[in-house]
Amino acid sequence: MLIFNAGDCVPYKHFIKAYINNFEEDVILKGRRAMLSEELTLNLKKKFNIKALNLFNVLFFKK
Repeated sequence: MLIFNAGDCVPYKHFIKAYINNFEEDVILKGRRAMLSEELTLNLKKKFNIKALNLFNVLFFKK
C-alpha cells in the first residue's frame, strides 16, 4: 500500500484511517482537494492554527 500526498495539502484528521478502511487489492483510491481562498490561507498561516480549517470557514470565510 502506498499513499501519495502533495506537500502543500493538509489531510484531514482521519485521512490515513479512512484510506486503510477503504483499501482493496488492485484498486486505486483518489481524493479531491479543496481550493482555499487566498485570504483564508493567509489567515491560517498567520495564526498557525489548523483548527480554523473547517467546512464552514472553507465555504464562507470573509476577511
